[in-house]
Amino acid sequence: MQLLESLSRLPDDQLARIAAGAGLSTGDDRTALEQDLVALLTDGVRLQALLAELSEEEWAALKVVFFNGGDQGITVELCHQIVNLLSGKRRKTSAKAVEDLQDRGLIYARTQNYRQVFFIPSDLLEVLTDIINRQMVYRICLPPDQAIRPAMPERDLMEDVHRFLAYVYKHEVTLTQQGQIFKRHLRALLDLLGAGGGDEESLVGRYPEPLGLLVGYALDRHLIARTEGQLRTTDELAPWIDQPAGAKQLDLFTYWQDRYFYQDLQTFLSVLRSVGEQWVSVNQLVSEVEPLINPSQRGSFLLRLKHHLSTFLAPIGLFELGQAGTLEEPDLACKLTPAGIAVIAGAVPEGGGGLEGQPQLLLQATFEVLAPRPVPAAVLWHLELMADMIRRTDRTLAYRLSRQSVYRALKIGLSGPAMIAFLRERSATGIPQNVAFDLEAWAASYGQVYLQAATLLRCASPILAQQVKASRRTARFVLGELTPTDLIVDGSQYKELLDALEADGLMPRPDVERLS
Repeated sequence: MQLLESLSRLPDDQLARIAAGAGLSTGDDRTALEQDLVALLTDGVRLQALLAELSEEEWAALKVVFFNGGDQGITVELCHQIVNLLSGKRRKTSAKAVEDLQDRGLIYARTQNYRQVFFIPSDLLEVLTDIINRQMVYRICLPPDQAIRPAMPERDLMEDVHRFLAYVYKHEVTLTQQGQIFKRHLRALLDLLGAGGGDEESLVGRYPEPLGLLVGYALDRHLIARTEGQLRTTDELAPWIDQPAGAKQLDLFTYWQDRYFYQDLQTFLSVLRSVGEQWVSVNQLVSEVEPLINPSQRGSFLLRLKHHLSTFLAPIGLFELGQAGTLEEPDLACKLTPAGIAVIAGAVPEGGGGLEGQPQLLLQATFEVLAPRPVPAAVLWHLELMADMIRRTDRTLAYRLSRQSVYRALKIGLSGPAMIAFLRERSATGIPQNVAFDLEAWAASYGQVYLQAATLLRCASPILAQQVKASRRTARFVLGELTPTDLIVDGSQYKELLDALEADGLMPRPDVERLS
């Protein structure tokens, strides 16, 4: 609800009190008065002067409604409960503090779902957000000269989601009757993601993180599907792979936000947006925000915040993590990345994911391929399909080409020339002669032996076989001869062949017999 509509619903006496507190003449024209109040309360400079007159308890009450209700509303009972906890029932009562805020035009009441709630009109909330967040900045930001010890996240979720999808693409991932991944593939996926090591019981009925997030995201975005007892990639995968890295970051964050998000985390991100690219003390931020959130969500807020920072927000590339203070008593610090600033605002970040079109790989004569991070999605995808990752460091991914890895790529449709062309285009060191020779040899070996289904027309004597080959009706079905009495025929047209044999006066058995 906008401020003008909220003012229009107030009784005349309350509107007059708001106008008097703002220094406006009440007059007889209510419409003009409402418009003057909207102009005053949504002007940042004038609103800040009005806020400077608030008492400590009034400020606390305003922040409670601001953080817990916003324009959606917080119930009257919960608002009073939190304000009383903050103030310890000192000075004015919470009810009086809230009443004073109403008479200043800063918060409003309405009935929502049969309950009375306090809320802040959306246009007033927008101005208040900037003011309140700026007040917090100087208390939570670390000094510019503060030494920060970087703390790299344990994983890169953007790499993990590509590696997970590549695994499903190149393996037949079987499912249980309940639609869960069988343990053999589950353990392989957890090892692939560096999350293995759990006992058998821990794998029953759930996917450990980050696998649970990746499976849920891929299913929700229709990149994979449960089909005929298997987990398989879909036609949606190819266009997803081609999306810019920033678009994938935003999409994965949106999915996470819909399923893992709480209001207190929204408060945290709202404050960080106003800070920008500055290092912030996580402990100090929690001490500022925690008293203002729902009492049921307190206590665990710091632990949950650290968990989400380390398992998602930093691994997806939205935050940098570090440590300030002494080694004995470190203080966790965090800082938004440029991508994080864009994503939290709902925009696609620019750049990221490496420089497309530039040589990215260092291909060695030992068949080892080094990929400096961040690795472009297209490069990472091809490496996952044709090589095996052997190690991962903060700066590089290391893969190894082998006969088995190339064979696996050939089986899913990659050709030898395509793999060699990819390496030649992407390798800054070219392709060593021995690597090129073996790749060509491995690719040439593919399909030298193969299985082929054949249908035999078995005849009791060579004379009958010759009669079939000579007949105008049946000769067109014969593709070859295995023995003088066994002819290879087109099995897809066996019914027509049986009719032709019968028309020639022969009496064939009525169906195709299977080998026992």
